[in-house]
Amino acid sequence: MVKDHYALGSRKVIEESRVADKATHFEKLHEAEDMLMADAACIPVAYYNDFWLQSPSLKGTWHSPYGYWYLQYGYVEE
Repeated sequence: MVKDHYALGSRKVIEESRVADKATHFEKLHEAEDMLMADAACIPVAYYNDFWLQSPSLKGTWHSPYGYWYLQYGYVEE
């Protein structure tokens, strides 16, 4: 099976990357990355959605792109 061939090959190349020479190390990791990228149909960079309802009177809060809620400065404006 082609997928298993790439997976086993990339593991072998990753094992070969465990050397003290940085140039060889990164060359082997790049080779493993190329093997995995050739096999992948797509690699999602971000695959997450977060929906919420918020009252217009709630002020001072925000939601980061990483999914964290910041409520420490929040207050209700009447």
